[in-house]
Amino acid sequence: MKSLFSFLLKTKSFVTTLSLLYGIVLAQTPGMLDPDFADAGINRQAYANATCIGPDGKIISGSYHKLYRVDSDGNFDLSFGVEGVVTLAEISEIVYIDINASGKIAVRTRTYKSTSEYNGKTQLDIYILNPDGSLDAGFNGTGRITMITDGYYNFLNGAYSVQIDDNNNIYFYHSGKIYCLNSTGNYNESFGTSGSIDCSHEIISLKLHNNILYTSSRVYHNQDASIEYNFYSAASGMLVDTMGNSGTTSVEGSVNNTVNSNHIAFLKMVNLFPS
Repeated sequence: MKSLFSFLLKTKSFVTTLSLLYGIVLAQTPGMLDPDFADAGINRQAYANATCIGPDGKIISGSYHKLYRVDSDGNFDLSFGVEGVVTLAEISEIVYIDINASGKIAVRTRTYKSTSEYNGKTQLDIYILNPDGSLDAGFNGTGRITMITDGYYNFLNGAYSVQIDDNNNIYFYHSGKIYCLNSTGNYNESFGTSGSIDCSHEIISLKLHNNILYTSSRVYHNQDASIEYNFYSAASGMLVDTMGNSGTTSVEGSVNNTVNSNHIAFLKMVNLFPS
């Protein structure tokens, strides 16, 4: 079984985010920075809360309300936005980025609204951008949809995941459901029930791979939480059998219900991708 991590290593380069540097770091081989990328392997000007590498090898990162795109050598891609930078107004921070094969970009953002305005609620937006960084006006007429939810979402919560497939369908989790929108921002009626599927547990990660949606959830047991994985067809939203277990499996034992459980879920999840 091939893990996503091993796949990245075999490509000889992968992108990561270091919170202490707030920049893009490119590793050419395990444990070594790529000396040909930006400043000895690090671009400290393209700040990064979230990163994604496109089909052309260009890297997009996002931090606060700005998106940055750099070429494979680490220099800003001047064809993207204004000198390599796109500014998304009226948001607090970019939390997730995905890119499909045609270069269309899906961005999830978070804005914590003031008590006087929305009674302490969090605004979660999805932006769809064209490869040049312009908003896709065909998506909801504005290139953006907005959702308001209660409270302040944890940064690692699966609510921040967004995925875009090669047909420009958008997948995301919100308030107990996984939704699928088509390229115009309307519900994809062929997915689940009228464009959504119910989730019995809190989603902590969501990943699209070979037309399968891989999800992990925390299942609470008093102070502990075991991890459950579900595999859904991206076309229908139905559970599919990719592992010989009718589309659902669980981690043996349990993990303490702390932030580490999110990391464990993600590391386990990427190893579930079939070869």
